[in-house]
Amino acid sequence: MEDELKIKIKNLPKESGVYIFKNKDNEVIYVGKAKNIKKRVLSYFSKEQSGKTLVLVKNIADIESIITNNEYEALLLESNLIKKYYPKYNVHLKDASKERYVVITNEDYPRLLILRKNRVGRIKKISGKIYGPFLFGDPKALFIKTLRKIFKIRICNTMPKKVCLQYYLGNCDGPCEGKITKEEYQKNVEKLKEILEDENKIVEYIEEMKNKMIEEAKQQNFEKAIIIRDSITSLENLISRQNIEKTAAANEDYIVIVQDGKKIYAQIWRMIRGVISQREKFSFEIMEEDGGEEFIKRYYQNNFIPNKIFINKLPKSKKLLEKYLSQLSKKEVRIVDGIKSKNKNLIELILKNINIEKAKGGIDLAVIELKEALKLNNYPINIECFDISNLGKEAIVGSMVRFENAKPKQEEYRRFKIKTTEIQNDFQSIKEIVFRRYFKLKLEKKPYPDLVLIDGGINQLRAAQQALEELGIELELFSFEKQNELIYSTKNLQPIDIHTFKEAFLLIKHLIKEAHRFALEYNKKLRKSI
Repeated sequence: MEDELKIKIKNLPKESGVYIFKNKDNEVIYVGKAKNIKKRVLSYFSKEQSGKTLVLVKNIADIESIITNNEYEALLLESNLIKKYYPKYNVHLKDASKERYVVITNEDYPRLLILRKNRVGRIKKISGKIYGPFLFGDPKALFIKTLRKIFKIRICNTMPKKVCLQYYLGNCDGPCEGKITKEEYQKNVEKLKEILEDENKIVEYIEEMKNKMIEEAKQQNFEKAIIIRDSITSLENLISRQNIEKTAAANEDYIVIVQDGKKIYAQIWRMIRGVISQREKFSFEIMEEDGGEEFIKRYYQNNFIPNKIFINKLPKSKKLLEKYLSQLSKKEVRIVDGIKSKNKNLIELILKNINIEKAKGGIDLAVIELKEALKLNNYPINIECFDISNLGKEAIVGSMVRFENAKPKQEEYRRFKIKTTEIQNDFQSIKEIVFRRYFKLKLEKKPYPDLVLIDGGINQLRAAQQALEELGIELELFSFEKQNELIYSTKNLQPIDIHTFKEAFLLIKHLIKEAHRFALEYNKKLRKSI
């Protein structure tokens, strides 16, 4: 360590505040906060360091500090300095969506642009009025996109000579060809600005639109009235959605953070209106001792903050962090010990995911949803799906495809030439191929799948059930009836509708489609050989 740097460390304050590391080019490379600045900075130099921390220390040429009144002020200052300098060695979550800003440009026919800050925290220089920021998940961001289409504000980089696709989609009035006067276009721009500056104006605007729709209908301008009606419906639906998202108790985040030395492994599962609908995964090296707190701060600077956050291990500065997130989101935010809550099982599942992630990629969200949708006891990691293909009595075949963790495992696919019937009999054919498949597994003492899926309705399901009963094997057995897109179970006479479980539904359809493709491919091959 250089003598000059030693002197600066010796003279560092022992109060709470922020410390700033710079390199030989006077660039800010790291910003941190501490209860005791001197003690924290000394820890970088007094311990044996490795990895990213060692590289950081080798690049420190200068140190500055800023004293604050308390830890909370230090946290806020640290956050602002990181946004300002975007230091190389601070945690930056690339998967997290950045803040969005809306710009109404200063042009004869203004454009509406949605911009992000660049890596150094600046917005592209464009002459115009800037609105924002709007964070990921902010309902107002969706309002803006809808309003742009309703007011038909152009988004093209340069004014074309002829109308483009946006005109034909009804998203632009075509000022380039003079299909709207400059005065009329400007009125729409001003109305949009009013709403962006005061979102309460949206209610007034909807009332104006309703009156305008009635007038157009009286004048028998029914096409215009329909367009206005559709715009009103879009805006009212958005308002309803915003209200739901503000009041729903089941908008929650579940966070599991595993710290291994200086390495962080983290997953965030987001529950929206009672359904897990998003999962994000992160792994990175950290500098701070409490890497979990560091991660949470960085993540929620650029993402929607729910009212309640469940976590596997409470950060040391829980109250401080709650205060920070509450101020950031302008609402009360609670951080809850997930292990001691009623959601303990979900926290444990995410922890299991992180451990599996290190080995082979984690449990897919579709598999998690499928367990919930079908009320299974275990996660259906291994699924086998059966289908029958008939192209004349000469070529009656069956197929079995296997998915592991929602991914096809083609080396495990199997084909069957039907032997027990010479006529088209789907029920007998299904019974035969299910029996042959699991008789062989039983004979070879190989593991059975977690779930068996049959392409067909209740009768195909019963045929498969008979085969398993004759073998004395109990498996989770279901069938998928394509016409009404319903699932049938051997345990319940009522069909199951899983459309609300989007990922699970897509997985089921993928399995059925793949089994059908594989059976048809074999059928065509057999017919060519006959």
